[in-house]
Amino acid sequence: MRTIPQLLALDGYEKLPLKERWHVIDEIDQQIDHLQRCQQVLRQQGMGYSTLEEEIIQLRTKRVLVWLSFTKASGGVRLAA
Repeated sequence: MRTIPQLLALDGYEKLPLKERWHVIDEIDQQIDHLQRCQQVLRQQGMGYSTLEEEIIQLRTKRVLVWLSFTKASGGVRLAA
């Protein structure tokens, strides 16, 4: 499993086979879940967690970018109005 910095630095995912892109999305989801659990523990202990929040946002952004790479081959993204 890739580390958070490795996932955030991941480039060229558009060139990965579809199966590998889904695997990257799964890894990102696992890391987000882990960070959210850590965030919950810190919150319960009254400690700050702003760094975790930033990493969660960055991972979510990367997840969306990887997910959108599936639609590039099919002619673009269509957003509902």
